[in-house]
Amino acid sequence: MVDWKRLLEEDARERAKGGDEGDDWRQESADSLCELYYETYRTQKGRGKRLDLRPGSDYRRFLDSHMKPLGKYGVWEALFPNRVSATSAQAIDEALHLLADTKLVDRVYSGDIVTVTKIVSNIQKKRGKYLELEGKAVVVDGEEIDEADEIVLDLEGDGEEEA
Repeated sequence: MVDWKRLLEEDARERAKGGDEGDDWRQESADSLCELYYETYRTQKGRGKRLDLRPGSDYRRFLDSHMKPLGKYGVWEALFPNRVSATSAQAIDEALHLLADTKLVDRVYSGDIVTVTKIVSNIQKKRGKYLELEGKAVVVDGEEIDEADEIVLDLEGDGEEEA
């Protein structure tokens, strides 16, 4: 008979070692992004339409060799800085394009760590807009403002601010 209590305790210990328990949304988004990335690759190669999720399949080998190492360099945290960036279809699509356009997966696989670090820092800057959606401080023209503050524009360009 299965000792469920022991299994649940072991699972809780593993989650505690792994970090924040509320980070499941990031892992789910990363898994979805991996599937989309792999399906795009398969479509380009003209292979079958069904994704084989069985252990030892080509997809599982691809995850272990190409996608899992991305976590070592903070790629998932850069692509999904908060829950909004992980739940929006547009944000996930943008993350997919960032992975593809920068060839980040290939660079991590080949060991080009210097370029990977630069790309990850640029992705963090680009994806910072999702942090702004939570009402955190935003830097505008070198001044830190809160999203709740009124932004005053000089529409006529005469030095006088318009409300």
